[in-house]
Amino acid sequence: MPDSATSKLGSAASRRVEASRTPQTPLWRLAVDNCPDGWRSTRSLVPSPYIALAARADLVMMRDDIADGGRYYHHDRAIVLQQGMLLEDERWHLWHELVHSDAGDEAWHTDAARERLVDREAGRRAMPMRTLQWAFKLAENWHAAAALLKLPEVRVRWYVEEVLGAQGRAYVMRAAGSQGRASA
Repeated sequence: MPDSATSKLGSAASRRVEASRTPQTPLWRLAVDNCPDGWRSTRSLVPSPYIALAARADLVMMRDDIADGGRYYHHDRAIVLQQGMLLEDERWHLWHELVHSDAGDEAWHTDAARERLVDREAGRRAMPMRTLQWAFKLAENWHAAAALLKLPEVRVRWYVEEVLGAQGRAYVMRAAGSQGRASA
């Protein structure tokens, strides 16, 4: 990570990272005890990447003026998101960078195949089957389903149509029931 970005972490964040890496400290227990997939909320079926981030006490996130939607710096255990994004876009990019973090990916890799795999896993974490079924049962169209999922519509369409394929898509629609109104 460039020096300017490292300095943005600050000493408090650096202390937090070190404390979370030390077994049996409160931050370490917080990281171990929380669900890494973002399911700590009892009020919503929609996984939160912010809850998943909080479960990783050794990982920090910041917003900055960058060209990409997000970047992960393994050496610094830092995710940098583009400032000013729509919430739905930020949530998607955070899921994506969390997958890179969990895999220990190095910064600036350019492997397109790896990015596709990371996107697929980010989609799986952001849109578990029960969440997709719930959203499509309530939604009248793709746009409404994406709004319920708090993700960009293009990502929801891609995941349901391309990743899940015909069989997965049919399963989502069947499970949503005859009351499902979204024309997926």
